[in-house]
Amino acid sequence: MNEIEALKKFVEQATSDQKSRRYIALIESKKGRKKFLAELYHEFLASLREEIKNEKDHKKYNKKACFIYCEQYVFGMSVASFSEAYEKLSQDEGWIIVTQDASFGVYRPESEWDKEVAIRI
Repeated sequence: MNEIEALKKFVEQATSDQKSRRYIALIESKKGRKKFLAELYHEFLASLREEIKNEKDHKKYNKKACFIYCEQYVFGMSVASFSEAYEKLSQDEGWIIVTQDASFGVYRPESEWDKEVAIRI
């Protein structure tokens, strides 16, 4: 999967139907991607499905290749391992890391690090 396909699959499964349709439409254009990244600061947390699984232990995903989505980096930047991506973003906020197979991701909202959510699809 490429960075767009992985994010679309992850968003479709992790967020409410109404929001996932909107986010997927945004992800499909360059201009829309900027809007999507801006929404990571506040809007995305409220759009997560109630039934998603909050995976407490990331260690089993540490070696998986992934993509990162945040305003400070290129949209969907490929990173060799989840642990490398997490370390790269550890001091930032308003981001998502998604494994390349879209089976797992971590979302951190702005100014609410305690609300970081690890999502296993």
